[in-house]
Amino acid sequence: MTDTATSPTVGACPFPGLAAMHAGDQSVLRNRAVVYDEARVHGPVQWVPEFDAFFVLGRDELVEVCAHPEVFSSCIARGRGAMDVEDRVRQMVIESPQMADLVAHGYGQDSHVRAGLVADPPSHTRQRALIAPAFRPARVRAIDRMIREVTSELLDEVVEQAAGGAVVDLLEVWAEPFPLRVLAAVLGVPADRVDDYARWGEGLLLPVGKASVTDDQFEEMVAARREFDRFFGHLILDRRANPRDDFISDFVTGAEAEGEEPLSLDEMLAIIEQSVIAGHETTTKLMSSTMLWLSERPDLLDRLHGDRKVVDAFVEEMLRLESPSQYGTRLAVSDYDLGGVRIRAGSAVIISWGAANRDGREFVDPNLLDIQRENRAAHVGFGHGIHYCAGHALGRTEMRVGLELFADRFTRVELAVPGGREALDYAPSSMLHGPTSLPCRLTER
Repeated sequence: MTDTATSPTVGACPFPGLAAMHAGDQSVLRNRAVVYDEARVHGPVQWVPEFDAFFVLGRDELVEVCAHPEVFSSCIARGRGAMDVEDRVRQMVIESPQMADLVAHGYGQDSHVRAGLVADPPSHTRQRALIAPAFRPARVRAIDRMIREVTSELLDEVVEQAAGGAVVDLLEVWAEPFPLRVLAAVLGVPADRVDDYARWGEGLLLPVGKASVTDDQFEEMVAARREFDRFFGHLILDRRANPRDDFISDFVTGAEAEGEEPLSLDEMLAIIEQSVIAGHETTTKLMSSTMLWLSERPDLLDRLHGDRKVVDAFVEEMLRLESPSQYGTRLAVSDYDLGGVRIRAGSAVIISWGAANRDGREFVDPNLLDIQRENRAAHVGFGHGIHYCAGHALGRTEMRVGLELFADRFTRVELAVPGGREALDYAPSSMLHGPTSLPCRLTER
């Protein structure tokens, strides 16, 4: 047993790849699997000074952490530093005159609100139960039809832009607008506000997976928080007074279910924020990574065409291989022995979904794409335990429908960049994973 009562904080990191990932080194962000494999050789749990945290690289050990929320709190799930910044941003917004009308309806009672992914039982248990109606099967089925309509319209535009072998940035014309338009339809956001909430999501994510933010970035976060909370705060109040047959109405109705302490306006906004970010940023990054695989494996589009089972299996492999959110952070509230390492109370613990999904103890040839992989459902691309993504069915539906209809339209994706994958830039974040552009040529079916 390695006792880390006083965790080392000086000296060179024994895992330079993880240190480089923390610093945002592009060569590492493109090839995280190599970094995880190098570190995992020394054990599934490692202290990494640059992260000031224990890094959990093994799937079994990650599952163990998720099984003990009473020991490993989610109160710093997006990173200790990132959440400190978020709390400061929220306090500034609450105090701004523009928010006075929402304050009158209960906004800002808790500037350190912890909801959804960053909440612990019993609060999390109550929150999860109250939002369940918004994710009921009937609502997801209705959204399936909505996704098909939105996707068909968008792919008409992609076909037009890619005509004649023109190079198009598949992130710009497909992977990014796809979830944005779907979310707009699901959340009841007017079409002319889609660009706004895309900008808000980007602003709110600025501190995630980064060592620090600049003064300009902090101001950008304040503006994004103020605009996001005003828009969705008033949308919540409207649906409370005038419910409709839509996701937000289900959400608001569930939030005030009889017999339970209602969700506060702060809790509802925090959960909607997570839903928007999960539905936009992570889907964009996963779809971009998926398109890159399609460019490297020309056979895949024909295999996906018209075969629902292959599409479903491919989505699961993409969630495993290209987890758009690479890790979450926990706070040890008591001492615990994990993977042969003693973790002391007060330590930050990073549970790496990306590393766990490439753990060779669980997955044969973990770095290979295998649509016929028997245990593909064992991946943790949607998390694990009590924080397993509440919108997993919606996320899977979105990816499945998007790929089904894309494969109906195109027979080939060709990356129009000399050097292939290694020439692409990736999101400058140790936590978020996906290319920032994807210049391609498309061949119509």
